[in-house]
Amino acid sequence: MANDLTTTVYEPIQPEGLALSLMVVTIVFTILSGVVVLLRFWIRLSHSLFAVEDWLMLAGWLINLGHNAAVIVLSYSGIGSHDDVITVGMQFHIGLWTIIWQFLYVLDGALIKSSIIWTLLRLSEGVGVVYTRILWALFALGWIVWQISWPVAIFQCKPVAAAWGEPGDCLSGQRVILNVSYFVSAANIFTDFSTALVPIFLLRHVQMPRKLKLITMGILSLGVLASVATIIRISYTWAYTAPSERYYTIAKIVMLTVLECDLGIIAGSMPMLRHLLRLIAPSLANTDGTPEQSRDVNLVTIGGSTGARRTRMKLSKAGGPSTSEERNYSEDKESTDDETSSRRYIMRATCQVEQDSLLNINYNSRPPLATLTN
Repeated sequence: MANDLTTTVYEPIQPEGLALSLMVVTIVFTILSGVVVLLRFWIRLSHSLFAVEDWLMLAGWLINLGHNAAVIVLSYSGIGSHDDVITVGMQFHIGLWTIIWQFLYVLDGALIKSSIIWTLLRLSEGVGVVYTRILWALFALGWIVWQISWPVAIFQCKPVAAAWGEPGDCLSGQRVILNVSYFVSAANIFTDFSTALVPIFLLRHVQMPRKLKLITMGILSLGVLASVATIIRISYTWAYTAPSERYYTIAKIVMLTVLECDLGIIAGSMPMLRHLLRLIAPSLANTDGTPEQSRDVNLVTIGGSTGARRTRMKLSKAGGPSTSEERNYSEDKESTDDETSSRRYIMRATCQVEQDSLLNINYNSRPPLATLTN
C-alpha cells in the first residue's frame, strides 16, 4: 500500500540505500575521530601540555558530536531517501534538522581550523613574522566565513519557523543558501590548502633529520584531505534548488560534511600522537637512528610553552679557590620535548656566553662565582 505523502504527521523511516550509507559512515567516522581526539587529550593532559589549540579542538569535537547526531536524525527523517517516500510531515522535520545541521557544520569547521592554525602558530614562533601574519589572516578568514554563514543557515526562511512547516517563504532563500554554500566551500578549500602548505615552508628553517622533517611535513599537511571532501561537495551544491529528488541529493552534501569535519579532527590531532608512537614502536618514531634522548622534536608539544622549564643557572659562592677543571656543569633536562633543536642550540649558546663572561671577569680576581647545578 502506497504511503500518503500529504500527511503532516511525522513518522521516522528505516534508512535504506543512501540514507543507510549516510548513517553508517557517520557512526564509523564519529568513532574514529573520537578515539583519535581522546588519545590526543590523554597525551596532552598526562604531560601537562593542554593549551589553547587543545581547548579549540575539544570545542570542535563536542560540536562535531552534535553535528553527527543531527546527521543521523536526518537519515531517519528522509534525507537520502527518494521522493516517493517523503511525506509532508517528513519535509517539516527535515527542514528543522537541516538548519541545526548547517549551523553546527559552519561552527565546527571554524573551531577545527582554528585549532590546526593555532598549532602552526606555535611552530612559527621565532621562524618569521611573515608566516605568523599569514596564519593569523587564515584564522580571521575562518571566523569571517562563520560570521557570514550562520545567519544564512538560520534565517533562510521568513519567518524561521517556515522551515518546519509554519506559514512563510523558504523559496526566496534557496538562492542565497546556494551562493553562500559556494562561498563557504571556496573559503574552506583555500584555508585547507594554505594550512597544508605553511608547514612545508616553516620546517625548512627547523634543524632536524631530513626523514623526520619529511614525516613531520606530511603529518601537519594531512588537513588537505578535508579539502578533497569539500571539492567533491561543490559538485552537489545545486541540490539545494533541485526541483526533484532534492533530499536524496542533499544527503551527498551531508555525508561530505561529515567526512570533512571528522577528517579535520583526525588530521589536526595526528601531530600530537607522535609520543604515543614512541611508546608503541620506538623504531618507527626514531627515523634517523639517533638515540631517543638526543632527539629534540616532539610533535606532542610542537612549539608549545606550557609545562616547559628553561635551563637554569644557580650561582653560589664557593668555599675556596679551585681550578677550572674542578667546576661542574650540568643542564636541567627539559620537562618536555617541545622546543625544536634550533631553539635548544640558541639556548645553549646563550648560557655558554653568559658563563664565559662571568669566568673572564672573575677568574683572576676572586674564587669562582658559581657552579652549574641541577
